[in-house]
Amino acid sequence: MWPFSKKQKPPASGSGVLFKAGSNEAFFEMQCKFGFSEVKIGKGVAAIVLDAVKEFGAPVAIKTEDDGTQLAMIKVASDQGGFVIPAKTPDLPPSERSKS
Repeated sequence: MWPFSKKQKPPASGSGVLFKAGSNEAFFEMQCKFGFSEVKIGKGVAAIVLDAVKEFGAPVAIKTEDDGTQLAMIKVASDQGGFVIPAKTPDLPPSERSKS
């Protein structure tokens, strides 16, 4: 009964494997359903970096700008199943940049 229904409670611990190891999408779905997903200043929200080549046909997965910043498409957890936005990093030293 949206918008007044409460989030479901996660399954009790010990009830089995909730998602396969290495399954980013299963973890993401779990975060959308049970995790913190409000976008607020100073709060962390789960997100997945998307492969822009595979998802959108972009020329590179993560674009490195001339100033050293990187631009990536990310999917952010939300109660509605997530949303996709571009995210830009601060200027990083070469040793900390994505190798994509």
